[in-house]
Amino acid sequence: MLTADHWLRLYGAWLGKDQHAMFTIHIHYGFSAVNTIGLTPEGPLFGPPGYEINLLYIAGLIALMLTGAGRFSVDRVIRRTAR
Repeated sequence: MLTADHWLRLYGAWLGKDQHAMFTIHIHYGFSAVNTIGLTPEGPLFGPPGYEINLLYIAGLIALMLTGAGRFSVDRVIRRTAR
């Protein structure tokens, strides 16, 4: 079973990867998660995403780190069935 220490290390690794992607790749495309670069008869053309989506991922990971997964988590189901 994964302990809190394992989860913190896992979330920390994800945070590091998101920050790296945000500052090396997405920062050049601006803030917006959806960049429309044109409109064709078939529909809009989308460009690469900005760093907004990385900020959303980071906020979600920090929320999980601080509050835990809650009563709907897989860990809770595993603990109940192990008893």
